[in-house]
Amino acid sequence: MRPRHAVRLASSMALVSATWLASAPARASGDEARRAYDEGAAAYDRKEYLAAARSFARADALSPNDEVLSLALGSSVEGGDPVLAISLSERAVGRPSPKLAGLANTARSRFAERVGHVVVLCPAATTCSATLDGAAVTSGERVVVLAGSHRVVANVDGREVVETVELKPREERSIAISAPASAPMSPLPVALNPPARPLPLAPETKLEVERDGISPVWFFAAAGATAVLGGLTVWSGLDSNSQFDEFKKAPTESGRVDGEAADLRTNVLLVSTIVLAAATGTIAYFTNFSGLTKPSAGPRAMAFRF
Repeated sequence: MRPRHAVRLASSMALVSATWLASAPARASGDEARRAYDEGAAAYDRKEYLAAARSFARADALSPNDEVLSLALGSSVEGGDPVLAISLSERAVGRPSPKLAGLANTARSRFAERVGHVVVLCPAATTCSATLDGAAVTSGERVVVLAGSHRVVANVDGREVVETVELKPREERSIAISAPASAPMSPLPVALNPPARPLPLAPETKLEVERDGISPVWFFAAAGATAVLGGLTVWSGLDSNSQFDEFKKAPTESGRVDGEAADLRTNVLLVSTIVLAAATGTIAYFTNFSGLTKPSAGPRAMAFRF
């Protein structure tokens, strides 16, 4: 896959059908999932892959569907977001979809060395809330974050506790918040030993992307015109030589004029052929010849019923 080339939705993509089963009490959730999916599809069409991934992920969270999660996971990988891609690969665990397993493996192979996990643990029998880098987290929640420095802020019974955590790639840290006595206390970082064993790798799913470029039609048109012009040039050169031979045998004024006209015609055709050949080479450089295997279906080609 060429790095960071945009994925293009083509009208020739196959139509894929999938059904989201929702009960009557869940109709509001289904409508919200439909809206989230449509937002993701629109963002995907605009090649805004991270926005598409977040919307597809929200649609799947509201009404789980393997195809939608596949779109979310593939878009997050294409958008290059390690945290979102790894989070979605973990969501895919346990779903019996080979396509999802392959995409999850792709996400892990690309981004696992750039992230780790943090778990914030609030003390029991307290009123406790916590944020990680400004985002609210639930006590005991396993959060995917980039390797590096992170700030944990906890509020325990009205007292604030702040801690900075340095996280290595693939490391998992548990931050146990202690209940403050009379003054805020720092949380105790606890390393989880041993680190969780990586999940078995499924065969990697290749994400094929299409390179933007000029349609091959223009190249073949230019190449054809160059070939025709080249043929005329060869013919004109042979004709010019023939007229010159006849002039040497029987020199006449009209033969001289015709010969000079033939030479001029040949030179013009030759220069024109060279210029057109150069233009054809330039068009070839910017032409997309790849033939390109696209994803089995794009968001707009899929029909979902919520």
